[in-house]
Amino acid sequence: MKKWLLLFLLVVSTASAQSTGSSFGGGDWSSGGGSSSSAGSGSSGYSSSGYGSGVSYDDPNAIVLPAWQQFLIAVAFLGLLFGLFRLMQRAQRGGAGGPIDVAMVQIAIDAPARSFVQTTLRNLGRRGDTVTSVGRAELLSATVRALRSAKLAWIYAGTKSFDPMPAARAQSELKRLADDARAGFQHELERAADGKKASTSAPELAPKEHEGQGTVLVTVLAAARTKLRDVRAQRVDELDALLAQLASIAPAALVAIEVVWTPSAENDRMSTDELEKHYPALTKLDGAIGGRVYCSSCRGPFAAELKSCPHCGAPT
Repeated sequence: MKKWLLLFLLVVSTASAQSTGSSFGGGDWSSGGGSSSSAGSGSSGYSSSGYGSGVSYDDPNAIVLPAWQQFLIAVAFLGLLFGLFRLMQRAQRGGAGGPIDVAMVQIAIDAPARSFVQTTLRNLGRRGDTVTSVGRAELLSATVRALRSAKLAWIYAGTKSFDPMPAARAQSELKRLADDARAGFQHELERAADGKKASTSAPELAPKEHEGQGTVLVTVLAAARTKLRDVRAQRVDELDALLAQLASIAPAALVAIEVVWTPSAENDRMSTDELEKHYPALTKLDGAIGGRVYCSSCRGPFAAELKSCPHCGAPT
């Protein structure tokens, strides 16, 4: 009976998403195109006093254009209006600044590098500049350096790739992916975006035996006016090449970034068993240790990185 009670408590404790997470990001989605001057500004062909002012139709010296010339002028005017309308459409769709590509990479990092990555990202969010394009490029580059320095601790990964698209759609895709990543935890401890920073205290948490030393999942999103690599999540070399490309994007070409990580509190632990449960789309990398296994003695599920079964105590 005791064994089944422990199993029940374990299932309940891992049923919900992670408790804590943090994020930072920002962007500038303007096309950098034309001004917003109104079509009504400037002088008009008619004075405010109406048709009575100006040349009188009874004036014998008045010049009256032939009908075919009036027709050509009307056609040219309509063509000009149509051209202006098309330019406005292109500006709204992001065509004036060119298409925008969006890429997402998610990397789960094992216990040896977990704390280092969490601390680095927390400091970047607190001190980084999310307002300017140069600041966002530096944040992205520093995030990539932290992830690449922990490459030996990568255990799971996931990617999303797109074809270059209009700005409105790119903005919608990046927001959707960022919202999905931030929905993976219940309490956002720190958020820095577009120059605004917010923080809240972590809830009372205590590491649980079945969670071990825990992992951290980092989601990096970037939108840029350049083609970004399409990579496969199971290839470490391709993941590394994509990260290197993201770090090298020039500030003028970088439109927006989002960086999300969970858990973010030290005592909020996520085992590889929980990682697989909450993020089934992630791919386990070759040679990685972790994931859900079953005890040979009691058949209870637990994370492979643990040294003993948390249900019955049998050694792994």
